[in-house]
Amino acid sequence: MNEAIEQFRERLDGWRSDLHFSRVQIRSLLALIVLVLLVSAAVINGGNSVPIAAPAPLVITPSNITVDVAGGVKKAGVYSLPENSRVVDAIAAAGG
Repeated sequence: MNEAIEQFRERLDGWRSDLHFSRVQIRSLLALIVLVLLVSAAVINGGNSVPIAAPAPLVITPSNITVDVAGGVKKAGVYSLPENSRVVDAIAAAGG
């Protein structure tokens, strides 16, 4: 295991020397990488999510239609009937 770590260190030193960076530049680069990682983690985990209240359920009430019944009925006039009513229902409401 120690041999593998030594080989890794040698490769790292070789890579670093190939870049021709000074120790200060390398430390600055590592500090910048750490800073970017910390900011990224804060953005991902911190989010500004706000819980949204669910809207009240929509209650649909049956609407009425208004009809004017006239002609050969007992009580001609304006009647309010449920939306799915038919002509026969309007005549019945007017007394037939």
